[in-house]
Amino acid sequence: FADAGCAPMPPFAGDALGRAVLRLESKESKGATSSSTSSSTSSSGAFGPEAIGDALRAFRRAGVAPSNSVRDALARAAAREAPRFTPKNIAGTLDGYADAGEAPPWSVVSACVDGVVREAANMDADEIADAVSSFASARVCGKLTATARSALDNAIAREAPRMYARDVASVVRAYADCGEGAPGRGAVEPLLKAAAETASSMHPTDARSTLAAVKRMGLGGAMDAKTRRALEAAAAATSEEANALRRSPTAKERREARRGGARPGEAR
Repeated sequence: FADAGCAPMPPFAGDALGRAVLRLESKESKGATSSSTSSSTSSSGAFGPEAIGDALRAFRRAGVAPSNSVRDALARAAAREAPRFTPKNIAGTLDGYADAGEAPPWSVVSACVDGVVREAANMDADEIADAVSSFASARVCGKLTATARSALDNAIAREAPRMYARDVASVVRAYADCGEGAPGRGAVEPLLKAAAETASSMHPTDARSTLAAVKRMGLGGAMDAKTRRALEAAAAATSEEANALRRSPTAKERREARRGGARPGEAR
C-alpha cells in the first residue's frame, strides 16, 4: 500500500493485518514453548529479530496505527528473540520503534540492553556506532545499564587502534546524540588518540561534527591542543581536498543502510 502511494490503508485492511500479526506471533510463541530445542537455535519464523522493527515501520508507512494488542505481541516477540539478538538486530528493532514514532516498552529496551552486554565483545566500530545511535534514535540512551556502558567502553578501547577517521566520527557523534554523556574514561583516551591519528584523513564534515560532539559531551578539556588543531585544520579543508576523502554516514543514512540489509558504507 505504501509503495503504491495508497496510504493510508483502509481501516478494515489495517485491522486484518493486525489480526494476522497476532495469529503469527501466537503461533510462534506456542512453537517456542513446545520445543526447547527450537527456542535455543536460530529463528527463521515470521517474527524473527529482523521482522519486529519491519512490522512497526510498515504499519507507520501504511498510515495505520497498530492496536495495543499488536504492540504487545511485537514486544513479546522481541523478548522471545532477545537471546538471538545480533548487533544488527538490536539496531533494527530500536530503529523500527523510532521510525514508527513508537516508544519501545521496557521489555524491548531491556532485551536490547542485554544484547549489547552479550554482543559488545564482538562488535566492530560500525556496530558500536549502530548500537549507540539506535538507542539515541529511540530516545532510550538513559536505559543503558552500567554493565552495558562498560561493555561498550571495552569495545571502543579495543577497536580504537583499528578505527578509520569515519569510524571515529561515527562513534563520537553517536554518543553525543545520545545526550547521556561521554564514554567511560577507559574509552575516551583511545578514542581521542584515534581522532588525532586519523585527523589528516578526516572529511571536513566529520571533523566539524567530531569537534562539535566533543564539545557537547564536555570533553573539550580531555582533548589536547595538537589534536584540536589537527581537527580544525581538517574541518577547514577546501572542497577540492574534501572530494578525495570519504565522510562517515549520517545517522539517517545508517538507518537506511540497515533497512536495506547492508552495512553502512562510506558516503561522499
